[in-house]
Amino acid sequence: MHRDAERRRAHRGVTGRAARGVTGWLAAVLAVTGLALAGCADAPDGRGGGPAPVPSDLAAARAAWAASGASGEYQLQVVTACFCSPIAVTSTVRDGQVVDRDAYPVPEAGGGGGTVDAGLARSVPATVEALFDVIEEQSGAAAQSVTYSREGVPVAMWFDPVENAVDEEFGYAVTLHSAAGGSVPADDGVWTKAELPDGTAFPADLPVTGHGNVQAVLVDGRIYLGLWGSSSCPDVPRGLGATVRDEGGAQVVRVFVEVDATQPDRRACTADYGPTVYAAALPSEAATTVGGSGPGAQPGLPVVVTTATGTRDATGITVAAVQAAGARP
Repeated sequence: MHRDAERRRAHRGVTGRAARGVTGWLAAVLAVTGLALAGCADAPDGRGGGPAPVPSDLAAARAAWAASGASGEYQLQVVTACFCSPIAVTSTVRDGQVVDRDAYPVPEAGGGGGTVDAGLARSVPATVEALFDVIEEQSGAAAQSVTYSREGVPVAMWFDPVENAVDEEFGYAVTLHSAAGGSVPADDGVWTKAELPDGTAFPADLPVTGHGNVQAVLVDGRIYLGLWGSSSCPDVPRGLGATVRDEGGAQVVRVFVEVDATQPDRRACTADYGPTVYAAALPSEAATTVGGSGPGAQPGLPVVVTTATGTRDATGITVAAVQAAGARP
């Protein structure tokens, strides 16, 4: 319990700002985790090019991560979520050891210009192994939800340690980048360039801290993906997989997207920064579940994005999760 107390103090260790926007931040993390119990096994829906199955439990996640080519050296961003002021902790990890660390208030939650106590920031997990330790420590929690990437990275986590207790819940949104361990995804042909339907917008003007460079929205059974970057060298989604699982009496959908952000050697890209929008139809069962209005209907869609970076000869990887909110034009 001592480590749990330290972790909660870390979430409250932001000075120079008020705790604004926290409710919306919690909602985003809850939506990304899908309110599903840790240990579920997600798999592609059978359409070509979809991502491989993700680990089914903590032991499998640890094994997948140990086998990943990304585990030697990587950068990790962990954004806290709680009934308090969220912070972001970024770290560089080499051979399992933190060699650099920084912490700052989350801008979207009103954290501009604040500072984070260094000692408190150090209690936020700064390695993938430390995230695994949190999941293990919370194995007896009243409720928990963990979404893994296929590399074993817990990209979204949420815990309710004590049933009926007030405001002790906490979670993390995780983004990982490594210059190694990636592979260029095959193209399954389901994504096309598109424009958002009239009257529809992404949930925020820019990608949200903790969710990579991705935005997403759902419109009538189609997912619209905004991939932010250079307009002359845009990231391109190549694979789409979806699962529908009965978890705790509710039908929960998860989507897995594989993105190609590799670039040819010596290619110059413009320095602009904006979204390139793509669209794809969800499988019918997934679209019906997400768009339904009856009991157990899912209001948003957790999307796990695995991006191949670097070049085709030296491919890195970025993993993150984002919520695709439901919308209608």
